[in-house]
Amino acid sequence: MHFVKWQWLGALGLVLGLLIGGSLVAQATDEAATAEMPAGAQTLDNVFNMPSSLGPLPNSAKIIKSTNDASAGQQAFQITDTKNQVGAIWSKDDHKMDLSHDQTMSMWMYFGGSPDTVDGSTGEGMAFVLQNSGPDAITQGISQKMLPGQTLGVWGLDNDTSASTSDIIAKKAIQNSWAIEFDEYNNSDTTGGNNKALDNGNNVNGGHILASYPGDSGSYKRLGINATSAKYCFRLIHGNMINTKTGKPTNIINPDSPYNGLATKLSDGSWHHFTLSWKAPAINETTGTMTYTFNDKDPLTGLKKPVDPKYIITKDVDISKLNLAPIDSTGSARKVYWGVTGTTSDVFTNNVVAFDQLPGWLTAAANLTIKDETLNKAVTDNSQEQNATSQVNSGDKLTYTYKLTYTGGTQAWQDVTTALPKPNGVTFSTGTITYAQGGTEELTAAELNGESIGHRLQLPLSADNKSATVTLSGTADHVTSVQNVAAAKHEFTGANQTASVDSPAYTISPGSLTFGTVNSQSTFKETALTGTNQKVWRKDDWEVDVEDTRQVGSQWAVTAQADTLKDGTEPLRGQLHYVDSQQADHLLGKDAVTIMTQTKKAGENQTDVTKDWNDNNHGIYLAVDGDAQVGHYSGTITWTLNNVPN
Repeated sequence: MHFVKWQWLGALGLVLGLLIGGSLVAQATDEAATAEMPAGAQTLDNVFNMPSSLGPLPNSAKIIKSTNDASAGQQAFQITDTKNQVGAIWSKDDHKMDLSHDQTMSMWMYFGGSPDTVDGSTGEGMAFVLQNSGPDAITQGISQKMLPGQTLGVWGLDNDTSASTSDIIAKKAIQNSWAIEFDEYNNSDTTGGNNKALDNGNNVNGGHILASYPGDSGSYKRLGINATSAKYCFRLIHGNMINTKTGKPTNIINPDSPYNGLATKLSDGSWHHFTLSWKAPAINETTGTMTYTFNDKDPLTGLKKPVDPKYIITKDVDISKLNLAPIDSTGSARKVYWGVTGTTSDVFTNNVVAFDQLPGWLTAAANLTIKDETLNKAVTDNSQEQNATSQVNSGDKLTYTYKLTYTGGTQAWQDVTTALPKPNGVTFSTGTITYAQGGTEELTAAELNGESIGHRLQLPLSADNKSATVTLSGTADHVTSVQNVAAAKHEFTGANQTASVDSPAYTISPGSLTFGTVNSQSTFKETALTGTNQKVWRKDDWEVDVEDTRQVGSQWAVTAQADTLKDGTEPLRGQLHYVDSQQADHLLGKDAVTIMTQTKKAGENQTDVTKDWNDNNHGIYLAVDGDAQVGHYSGTITWTLNNVPN
């Protein structure tokens, strides 16, 4: 029950006063990696080659499949799983990456270990590589006697103590290449001849990420001095490195950055998301930029998460170092092989990679808007701050609209299946898919009522059918207390690409019933006394708003009471009255008079009780007796708002 009190005063005037995101943990085993594998592209064996051998060594890479219910059957590549291995996967010729166009790709990477694993005790690691060398490229000079170890299968082999210049090392790397290493182990042995010094002198003490040109002599620096019978070894220059060593990961480019602090290590038993965005060179140029971001999604939910700026690196990449010509105005392709290499030594762990966005094949995007049709507003995220647009009310009509867009590529987006987590507290009644080329299809009741709304699109998306709109219409459930609707990852997984979008977190409120605006001053019209009984009507400054955000069908009533109007201690000879909508006249005194009752309708959240009052037969008026005296009278009206049970 709510009360509002108004006072009136003045020369027959009324003055009214109002009183009114964790990491997913797994063990370093095949079973652990597959059981918690996040969702990604379903089919990869038609995208990549796995050479049977890499130089004289067998290729340890193999396809494994997810056993996670959320990604069951999805393919991933296990690059290594035991000691002294080398593994590599390379894109097939028809799936090369065209560096003449902007590209985006992303992957999930698993480096084994557990939260208790000592950083730097596993190894060796993996590398993402762009190369224009060949479909079976690998570090040269490796053998059973000289295992690839620290090279990760891409850097130059450092096994010659007489090598006095870095070009000797660079020539043993994959030529015409650019690589990002995910190095789990600190190789800082300067004995020489044992291929174990690449990390020496680089402020490395465990896992780290860096990018460079493996076949470029400028990527290496000699350790040791000129002397008779000198033994040389080389380090890899670690500029602009993401150092994930336990305690203080640092960005070498800015070691004093305020963002430097403990974040994660590579081999922690978690899946880590990695996104690469390529900006192609301008016409007649050879330098583009690659921006890569580490740990930008939560492996448990798949949701995007805030990223420490030190885990976002942008590097210039000169494609001429990949033996590619400048970009021309005719649109000629500049294609390279791309893939992942990895090695182990005496230290090892499972290294696994699962792709969720592939370059060049096709690009697709998903977008989601949520609209509260009842309140005619967009629903926005409340994870940072609660606000009016992040709250809906019980019974509100809601529409979830997903827009899938095919933006280009060499293939159509085939066999797209939805995986849309049903929001807690929302019941969907209809679901429709509309295609850009025309045609619609309906979701079944069984699909709409599942915990995850799964539906296979009947048509592929392509250059001829560039978009599909999925529209889910429903109602916010009736709740008796505030209910949180969590943010969620909504996925659209095809045979050859995956797109996802995050829904906002918002709340469902049982709604409230309160007074809204009530004018602080309201008056009657100035009237000359005639010595006879008179009716004095109101001016246009009366407003009594009721705000009802409860579910449709809820009821309320407003009543009013008034005390005696006085000038000082002298009572007015007269009385307040209320005429209802049926023209019945009610004396407005100490007994409550019902002013208005209302049943909530869709979209009707605010009602001005005085809106339909007029000067003839509806509303409050002042009945002045013939013997009333001129004066300044005041009094109090008490408004009461009641919830009326249905």
